[in-house]
Amino acid sequence: MPMIPEEEIERIKRETDLAAVIRSRGMELKPQGHDLVGLCPFHEDHDPSLRVTPGKGLWRCMACGATGNVIQFVQRFDGVSFRHAFELLKSGKLSALSGPANGAPVKKSTVPKLDSPLAPDADDQAALRQVVGYYHARLKENPPALAYLQKRGIGSEEAIATFQLGFVDRTLGLRLPQANRKEGAALRARLTRLGILRDTGHEHLRGRIVFPVIAENGGIGTVYGRAIDDGGKHERHLFLPGPQRGVWNPAALRSAEVIVTEGIIDALTWWRHGFRHVTTAYSAKALPEELLGALIAAKVRRVFLSYDRDPSGEEGTAEAAA
Repeated sequence: MPMIPEEEIERIKRETDLAAVIRSRGMELKPQGHDLVGLCPFHEDHDPSLRVTPGKGLWRCMACGATGNVIQFVQRFDGVSFRHAFELLKSGKLSALSGPANGAPVKKSTVPKLDSPLAPDADDQAALRQVVGYYHARLKENPPALAYLQKRGIGSEEAIATFQLGFVDRTLGLRLPQANRKEGAALRARLTRLGILRDTGHEHLRGRIVFPVIAENGGIGTVYGRAIDDGGKHERHLFLPGPQRGVWNPAALRSAEVIVTEGIIDALTWWRHGFRHVTTAYSAKALPEELLGALIAAKVRRVFLSYDRDPSGEEGTAEAAA
């Protein structure tokens, strides 16, 4: 999983009221010197052995030895992952963290406590748009992904907003109803069919900046993902399963002249430098029939091919020109 920036972890630990989170679980804390004490929820405790130090944002059980910060408390109490606990606290909703009134430890919940970005009654296109919107919001909160876009020269706010760029930080699954519930099973099945999720339940484009192909009517044809730090372990370029449908930047077809590139990032680079009449063929392979038909239907007079200067690019240029 892409790492949470350390500064974000420290901010959550610093800004979250540890005592309030613990009390939201139904546990009573009483002052004792500079600390607060209460019954430990992680073992059968009859004499208050949980010691909370709000000034340091730390807690420790003097009997069972359990200890940690506010994220680790939520992680252990709720039986969720560190990332899930972080997202719960980041949401800022203490009401979403409330535990049983007796303060007893709970098993991992089958009901998500984070708001889902998808409507249960969404059709395929609505679901895709909602997923793209969620990824778009996550990009804005991911400094490494934004830094990658800046490094590539395509990280302007205008470009990110116009083309709804996003980032897959593997948190979508934390916000979906669980698969053992009817609503969750149906929603996850839809996302699997659409290629957003794999059969394993993992997000298909995880760890990647995503570039959706959006039609002028808002329909999504496909989504391209670019790994920002794959370490050679994963495919650098990845699309949703199936054919690459749709024309990227359909506004380009309003021009009498259109630039066609080999990849989406290439096209976005042209766009960022003022050449807004640009689209892409998605690869150096045969020119997509959908793009060719769109160029003809729009009565484009001239097409400039801008492929990579390597053997496959040169061969693709010749085939596309023909």
